[in-house]
Amino acid sequence: MGMKVSLFVLWSVVSVFTSNPLTVLADEARGNKDYSEEELKELQEKYDIYIPTPHGVDFNNVRISIGAYVGTESDAMLEKALKKYLLDRLTKAGIYRTAQDDHEKTMELLWIVVYSPVDLTCPGKVLYSNSMLLREPVKLTRGSPSHNTIHAVTWRGGSDHGIIKNEDDMTVEKIEKDAEESLSLFIRQYGEKAVIFPKAKVPDTD
Repeated sequence: MGMKVSLFVLWSVVSVFTSNPLTVLADEARGNKDYSEEELKELQEKYDIYIPTPHGVDFNNVRISIGAYVGTESDAMLEKALKKYLLDRLTKAGIYRTAQDDHEKTMELLWIVVYSPVDLTCPGKVLYSNSMLLREPVKLTRGSPSHNTIHAVTWRGGSDHGIIKNEDDMTVEKIEKDAEESLSLFIRQYGEKAVIFPKAKVPDTD
């Protein structure tokens, strides 16, 4: 068999799992198989192959960051509680093993929580967002070779679009629960090697 290859495709979570819920063709396509060069070439003739962005991320090179803001002010106590929760979940999943020096780490898993009072006419209401991002160096195929690497978001969970919620809901426990879907998705995709979907048929224009 030929050498093993890695097909890196930015996975749009929304389009794959909601607007286009196609059936995965084989169990082995979800996290249980590496494909040789020949196998990939054959599969790509018939199927679209997606590699989840979090798969294979080296957490020795990932900085864990929390940004929790009440209005424009950071909340150090909330950030500390959320970071403990995030590290505990990643450690339990076998992804994160030990704290290491963040110096020179080039990737970042960032959890951002923001809420602020709506206005004086809506007492007890806040504008709230809860999102999780993976940022890493991405090499562009254009431009000068010495200036073609940028830091970009390659995975996103949750939403940074504010929603109206009750101020009483802004507890650590409820904020953690809001992020659980995104975190569970990241952990699952971290272990998935490939997902295969039938290629979309091109309409006949003749």
